Amino acid sequence: MPTASRRLCPRCRTIVKGDCPTCTTGWTTRKPKSWAGAKRGDNRWRRLRNAYLAANPLCSWPGCPELADTVDHIDGTDYDTQRYDWDKLRSLCTPHHRRRTTAQGNAAQGRGQG
Repeated sequence: MPTASRRLCPRCRTIVKGDCPTCTTGWTTRKPKSWAGAKRGDNRWRRLRNAYLAANPLCSWPGCPELADTVDHIDGTDYDTQRYDWDKLRSLCTPHHRRRTTAQGNAAQGRGQG
């Protein structure tokens, strides 16, 4: 069976075999959140999401008149115990959900807004 050939890591410029252990730490080694399985097979979440979107059909972003298609957790909720808490949710359209998720990811990695 062939083995991985050595290559030059484009980030740190070291010779590595396979993925660079220096540059692939961080997001690739993080454990997924406990609610990561919500997209597949979580009927309780799916029912809650559909009920929330039916009750709150418009995007809750200030000034946005679009229909919402995503349910977002408002704050750093303890997803194991408060994942299904109606009061910790809000409905967003896809562009605003992406904007919020990007901002959260940047903040988690210590990056600024701009």
